[in-house]
Amino acid sequence: MDALDSLPDGMMPLPRDSPLSNIYYRIVEAQIHDLVELNRSMERLLDDEVKRLNNYLEEITKNFDADRRAETYEHFADTHYKYSDMFPTMIRSSLLVSCYGFLETNLLRLCDWLQSERSLEVNAKGQYGRGIFQAKTYFLKVLKLPFPVQAPCWQEVVETNRIRNAIAHADGFVHPANTKLDADIKANSHYLSKDNANHLVIAGGYISHFLQTVQQLFHELEAITTNTGVH
Repeated sequence: MDALDSLPDGMMPLPRDSPLSNIYYRIVEAQIHDLVELNRSMERLLDDEVKRLNNYLEEITKNFDADRRAETYEHFADTHYKYSDMFPTMIRSSLLVSCYGFLETNLLRLCDWLQSERSLEVNAKGQYGRGIFQAKTYFLKVLKLPFPVQAPCWQEVVETNRIRNAIAHADGFVHPANTKLDADIKANSHYLSKDNANHLVIAGGYISHFLQTVQQLFHELEAITTNTGVH
């Protein structure tokens, strides 16, 4: 059994009955699986560190009176904050940027693959927009293929673009004037929030959710390229 035969819960396997899937999409699917496992491993490590600290504090304070116990917990408050809040935010932010970069890179690689299949002279790089929007425009204007702009997965990817930009360019700060980003956070309130300094806070589960969205987008694109006779 390989990675593609044991996808995490909620991840749908891509069709394997077309040449495009066999050559390209199966590679992408396996890489998504690896990113899901990386995210799960990091979340487990973070949880384990918090549990270890809590167990340690319970052990050393079990015979303390209430005042000394409270004083000891106060002494370790900064350490607890690092493992329960600061480190998870840093790791999830970094991983989200990496996962978004994976999506962007592979959308452009897909454009290159389709360019080669169709023997086109024009490529996607540097010609039509930037990043994910570059790939979308290349599909529509050069390949003359539909693009799933109305699909929920694409709408979520566009939202994640704004979240990623806030992390990469503003260290997660959500500017009050950035109403679109603020709306994205409110729309994903079970995963995203802001702290008292207006910095983005990412909850556990968001990276996995985004990777499922990425997987669904490639599923949509596989259906488009197959149904329009690209193979």
